[in-house]
Amino acid sequence: MDCDGAKGYVLEVDLEYPDHLHDRHNDYVSVVTRDMLSEYNAKSLFGKQSCLVSNLYNKVKYVTHIKNLTKTV
Repeated sequence: MDCDGAKGYVLEVDLEYPDHLHDRHNDYVSVVTRDMLSEYNAKSLFGKQSCLVSNLYNKVKYVTHIKNLTKTV
């Protein structure tokens, strides 16, 4: 698959974030989701909006463009 070719690819993947990388990547997590708000934020103004949230959880059926995936892996 040519990541820089004329065609783009959107993939559905399962991602596992190894525990040994959590401390190193805690400040910058490259995988985001929309549905992981804390209880505090869900009750605030953020709960009424769609927010992107970074976290270190494993992802199941995560949909992303292949260029984003190559930067994550």
